[in-house]
Amino acid sequence: MTSSLEDTHPDVDPRLIRLDPRDNVLCVARPLAAGDSVLMAGRPVRIGEQLPHGAKLASQAIAAGAPVRKYGQPIGVATRDIAPGELVHVHNLRSDYLPTYLHTTQDDYFRHPAAPAAGGAPQP
Repeated sequence: MTSSLEDTHPDVDPRLIRLDPRDNVLCVARPLAAGDSVLMAGRPVRIGEQLPHGAKLASQAIAAGAPVRKYGQPIGVATRDIAPGELVHVHNLRSDYLPTYLHTTQDDYFRHPAAPAAGGAPQP
């Protein structure tokens, strides 16, 4: 018996999940070890590092500046070229939608816009 994932996406390794056909990342369904080979687009791709459940892998080459899609929606932009099978995370992905530790401070993120900054007047 095959799973519905295999029936829907026979070209994708069953240890990976494509959430939407428009996605250029796959989610790791079971932890992968460095050196494991997984099936992507019907071809074997070697994994370069240990990856936990829930990690995102590039399912195809993603050029620097190109949108990264998950659930069929852009979740950010590649900050450099990303190879198929490579981990997609904060080291090679910039979110244009939510502040992260890479482009805002924790104080800025949690302070209400009308609340005064430390020792100052409310922000405009």
